[in-house]
Amino acid sequence: MGEWSRSVIPIVRGLCFRYVTNKYLGTTVITYGPSMLPTLCITGNVLLVERISTRTGKLRPGDVVILRSPEAPRKVVCKRLMGMEGDQVTYVVDPKNSDRCKTVVIPKGHVWVEGDNIYNTNDSRNFGAVPYGLLEGRAFWTLLPRKDFGTLPPKLCLLYGLVEDNPVIYRIADSVQRSMRPKKRCHTTRDRRLKTSFSVIKLQPVSGDQ
Repeated sequence: MGEWSRSVIPIVRGLCFRYVTNKYLGTTVITYGPSMLPTLCITGNVLLVERISTRTGKLRPGDVVILRSPEAPRKVVCKRLMGMEGDQVTYVVDPKNSDRCKTVVIPKGHVWVEGDNIYNTNDSRNFGAVPYGLLEGRAFWTLLPRKDFGTLPPKLCLLYGLVEDNPVIYRIADSVQRSMRPKKRCHTTRDRRLKTSFSVIKLQPVSGDQ
């Protein structure tokens, strides 16, 4: 009995440590889909995600966050945080066809999220502000692909305080941001299957095991 307990206890402790780390501290995620182009690759990025900021209220506009989809709670998505409760957000309603803008005030206990690729994303412009409780973490570092290794870049228009209040300036800033990032040349057979409006992510253990 003693030998059995000595072999099992370390395994139990390791599993408990792994669970606590993934649940409360951080984890790794795999993202894919077109909505976060050009920041993230359509065919996949591996990101480091920390969960402390969401629990301590330290999130700020410009952060890349993971959250439960308000339309499909079993799905976890990756978006850019554009505004917190009480903020006034102006966005382009249909950027593919017009420059018409709309302004909303984010209600209490909610946040506003958008994909960096405003031409192909399903975000708060479609389903409205998102309850803060759906946020699961902040992505802060790119592990793969290796050419993108490093911190995630902020949204350029947020750096200058524009927040899409001028469609022309927004598009100029978006073009500049695209030129600052290397082109994503990811050739895989998954391209045909990635026609989703969300950048869906698959939660991974900290160890990176599949």
